[in-house]
Amino acid sequence: MFLSDFTFYDVMLLSVMKICTLEDLWDDERKKAQIHWTFLFSNLIAQWAQWLGMSMIDLVSHKFILNSINNN
Repeated sequence: MFLSDFTFYDVMLLSVMKICTLEDLWDDERKKAQIHWTFLFSNLIAQWAQWLGMSMIDLVSHKFILNSINNN
């Protein structure tokens, strides 16, 4: 394809389009990896908090049951 084959609109489109370099692609991959790890760790923290909360509820309920049995 020759330069003369491009229309005015093709030239304008090419001038507006961002040319990606290898560094841009590398940064995009790093951002994707960072989002992935952030999502993974936030889910891990949420699950840990849920487990800890359920453990505390279980501990308190067992303590309440044992106290009610001992008081009778």
